[in-house]
Amino acid sequence: MIIHSATPKKRRVRGTQERHGLSKTGEYRVWEGILTRCTNKNCKSYPDYGGRGIKVCDRWADSFLAFYSDMGPRPEPIVINGRMEKYSIDRKDNDGNYEPDNCHWVTRTYQINNRRLTKKILLDGEVFTISQLAQMSGISYDTIKCRIASGDRPEDLLRDISKPTLFEFNGRKMTLREWSNEFDVDYDRLRQRVYASKMTIDMALSQKNLREILVEHEGKCQSIRAWAREIGMSSSTLRNRIVNLKWPAALALANPNPKT
Repeated sequence: MIIHSATPKKRRVRGTQERHGLSKTGEYRVWEGILTRCTNKNCKSYPDYGGRGIKVCDRWADSFLAFYSDMGPRPEPIVINGRMEKYSIDRKDNDGNYEPDNCHWVTRTYQINNRRLTKKILLDGEVFTISQLAQMSGISYDTIKCRIASGDRPEDLLRDISKPTLFEFNGRKMTLREWSNEFDVDYDRLRQRVYASKMTIDMALSQKNLREILVEHEGKCQSIRAWAREIGMSSSTLRNRIVNLKWPAALALANPNPKT
């Protein structure tokens, strides 16, 4: 008896036939990893993903460009507790699929906290998941999760969302959106710092990697660029004094036209 054998064909991942020039990017590696752990039974992570029913929506499975369009570029790494952390894809509902409404870019610290929040919530004598509370109340999943992470009691998780949270900075109280507009900084990065990284509003607005570095002097707080315009100094000179030379604001702003 003759037995014919053939080398099995290598399985082709859906969506890899596209031409986009992005196959060496971090976003592409993230997308490829999602498909692998949800579809490849030989992947060591498969039992925790595809093996328990986690799927990738058809839109993403068929097209990396669709994934990139929905999620956008991966944010730049951020320093959390003295350590540089990269962003990766996280599912808001850990039992949900990889799809636009259930995914966002987060850091490893955020993912760890997210896993801790998968416990059930006892409210009015009944047990709920965050997804169930979000569905029954109309309050977003992220809002409820942030409230849990902030230490809110179960009875306060569904409080009226028509009353926005105000953050006090420099003697004034405004919403995060209003602060981001006031200082022309990225709202999503500011929100990430306050809720996920647990920074105070003062620290969140003053840290690097936002669009501006803020400087406070004589009760007034504004960007280096704004101070430079106000006192007639080049912004590069002022930035060098404050960022590199570590001069206090009073000294850095005292002599706008130093003699060389």
